[in-house]
Amino acid sequence: MQSHWDDQLWGLAAHTQDPNVFTTVGDDETVRVWDAGKREMRFRMITGSAMRTAAYSADGKRVAIGIGSPVVGGGD
Repeated sequence: MQSHWDDQLWGLAAHTQDPNVFTTVGDDETVRVWDAGKREMRFRMITGSAMRTAAYSADGKRVAIGIGSPVVGGGD
């Protein structure tokens, strides 16, 4: 089983060309690309920074990631 593991999941981006693919980012400093049709993680990259948002380009070939700082005293 694969998942985000630390604090909060912040960003979710649906692929613009493939309805089965989406990307998530969060406080665990990882970008993850998922395939809902196959129910598996396709890709994972550790960035070294907490991230807040993600968005695909119109052609679906690139993903933009918004890097942010951790939330202080958030949500517990």
